[in-house]
Parts: sequence; C-alpha cells; structure tokens
Amino acid sequence: MIIILLNEMNKHIVRKEAFMKTINFIVWKENGEFVSQCLNVDVSSHGNSLEDAIKNLKEAVELYFQDEPDSDISEVESIYLGK
Repeated sequence: MIIILLNEMNKHIVRKEAFMKTINFIVWKENGEFVSQCLNVDVSSHGNSLEDAIKNLKEAVELYFQDEPDSDISEVESIYLGK
C-alpha cells in the first residue's frame, strides 16, 4: 500500500513500505472543475472541489506506483507560471 501525506509546502510524501518519495503538484480551475497535475510523474486527476482534486490525484498516484513500483521520481527544481 502507498500512503501520500500532505506537508506544509503543498508537497505529498509518497510512502510504500520501505520507500518514501515526495511529489509536487499543481491545481487549477478549468470549466468549473479543479484539475490536479503531478509535476514529478505524468499523472493527473480532477474533482468538483480543491480537496477532491487533491484526493483524486493521491489515488491516481497510488495506482501509478502499483504498476511502476521501482519508478524514479524526477525532482522539480523550479516552477514558473506564465499567462
């Protein structure tokens, strides 16, 4: 089982038995829904609320690591937002 915990920097810690990884994510509102995107692995989700979008992303990342248990996570060094 993989457990993802929210820390104060809006990063999640992904834990699977003896391994622990931190993921970064972003959430934006689009067409009335919140879209969540993991920045370290190509996983995204959505929800009707911010909380749902994060919860659904957590579940999607858990499923991703079930299929790819030894997968490396790229570290996000910088985030730039433009408009």
